[in-house]
Amino acid sequence: TGLEGLMELARVSKIPVQRTARTSTGTCITNMQLERAVRDGILIPWRKRRPEEFKTGLELLTTDKGGLTYQPVLGVHENVAEIDFSSMYPTIMATYNVSPETVGCACCTNLVPEIGCSICQKREGLVSKTLRPILDKRARYKELMKKARSQEEREVYDSRQSALKWMLVTCFGYLGYKNARFGKIEAHEAVTAYGREKLLQAKEVAEAR
Repeated sequence: TGLEGLMELARVSKIPVQRTARTSTGTCITNMQLERAVRDGILIPWRKRRPEEFKTGLELLTTDKGGLTYQPVLGVHENVAEIDFSSMYPTIMATYNVSPETVGCACCTNLVPEIGCSICQKREGLVSKTLRPILDKRARYKELMKKARSQEEREVYDSRQSALKWMLVTCFGYLGYKNARFGKIEAHEAVTAYGREKLLQAKEVAEAR
């Protein structure tokens, strides 16, 4: 994403530019989470030691599915449309408050589609709180791209929003990453479950029209 994208990542992650240029977007998103935790007075684990919750074979078949893929009908087709979701998984994480400490909540009864685990609605999760400003900022840059008066200005905003896009892509993977400080496989599975549900709803809306 060039120098503009690099500067954007350094700004939001609060990592010096020289280090940001030589590190991964995963380190940037982790640093944002750590900074948010310090600001909110949340204890940060030195190393992650939280294993995956026990599941039966049938529960594993239900929860460990990943995304949803339709098998296309073979042949040549006309009038084909594409539905694109903007930052789908990060938006789900922010909208439904999916975070390691909110998944499997004992105080709330709202359940994730298909897999049936609960998500806390009484407190905002650390991951959700971290992602919301990035999503808002990226949406703002995309608006500014449309209003740009020159190609050069448009490219600047495009580089910035692209850098934020790759950070958002990484944040979903880090939910299921075994060494992530604020990761939990059940949170990762909750996001994909919501994703499958939204794709089915989009399919039904498209077919109805």
